[in-house]
Amino acid sequence: MSVQARDYSLRANRRASAPMVAGLQIVLRHGPTILAALSVFVIGASLGLIFGPSGFGARAPDNVVAKGEAPAKRASVPAPYWPPAYRAAAKPQPAPSLEPTAAEPAPLPAPTLLVAAAPSSVRALPAPRPALPRTTPVNLPPASAMPGYGERPPWLAYALPAPANHGRPVVAIVLDDLGLDRRRSQRSAELPGPLTLSYMSYAPDLREQAEHGRRRGHELMLHLPMEPEGPFNYPGPNALMTGLSAEENLRRLYWSLDRFEGFVGVNNHMGSRFTASRKAMTLVLAELNRRGLLFVDSRTGGRSVGTAVARDWNVPHAGRDLFLDDVDRPEIIRQRLSDVEATAYRQGHAIAIGHPREHTLDALEPWLRGLAAKGLVLVPVSAIVRARVAGE
Repeated sequence: MSVQARDYSLRANRRASAPMVAGLQIVLRHGPTILAALSVFVIGASLGLIFGPSGFGARAPDNVVAKGEAPAKRASVPAPYWPPAYRAAAKPQPAPSLEPTAAEPAPLPAPTLLVAAAPSSVRALPAPRPALPRTTPVNLPPASAMPGYGERPPWLAYALPAPANHGRPVVAIVLDDLGLDRRRSQRSAELPGPLTLSYMSYAPDLREQAEHGRRRGHELMLHLPMEPEGPFNYPGPNALMTGLSAEENLRRLYWSLDRFEGFVGVNNHMGSRFTASRKAMTLVLAELNRRGLLFVDSRTGGRSVGTAVARDWNVPHAGRDLFLDDVDRPEIIRQRLSDVEATAYRQGHAIAIGHPREHTLDALEPWLRGLAAKGLVLVPVSAIVRARVAGE
């Protein structure tokens, strides 16, 4: 190659590589700035991918539907409904004017109502017979309004006539817990009377057993189980309990009171906790008032409010003076019978409660036969209650 041709080739190569050299010079001169710009661009793109609308932590819009799923219809929220009366009440009302107003015009005469006569073929429906629902202590009817009796309540209608005492002290013996032990219950009914036999509400064949006692010349009562103090004293099925609702206690009370007929009233079985509650005893005494029955408080606890609530509800009532057999030993029972005599001499009357136990029945039989010789008169408990009512 000639020298002239080689020079031409070198010049051509130099011209072709001039832009590349110029670019390299620019990169070398401005390299840090370009690298910083590229870094910002890369970081921004990465943040967009991470925190963009479809990235991590973003909530998908409600109208996005997954592939293959039918778009769900959005539930329309109804506008709140306000009845006309509520809307009217919500509007502000003008304050009443305190200025004197003119005299009100005289009222218009009442229009005369013309009622067309019913066709002769149309008959009025008979009025429904009024129901006699069980009532609660709220707004109770008086005792005389109880269905089944008029002026004479059941406690008087079923009471045994008491022998004349001619001023002598009187004694009433109540034997309760009857009906559970049939043999001893029948033996109790064979004792000289008149006694007051109180049959347990849940005893079997209660009507039959009570009728046997009535035929033997004794007065009848219902022995009503109530909640005692302490967790180990079980009062029996359908007992009244302070922890139950008023509706449930009323159901249990109705069940007990409907077990048999012909009794003058109720005395409590156990019940040291229940009789201490005025609220609980109000429920019982209100129902006894409605049914026209008397109440004898067995006084199984020192905090009983039974007689006080009975007085509030005008329920004929009395309270026990002595227990005969709280200690089931013959010598203790005989001592209790002597205490009954002393109490009757001191206050003119005595009410004692015993139970159908062998030692009690053994001690009672001779004692009852010798009462008249001691100047004492045996009477049913209703006679003492009647004397209390007459004296109040």
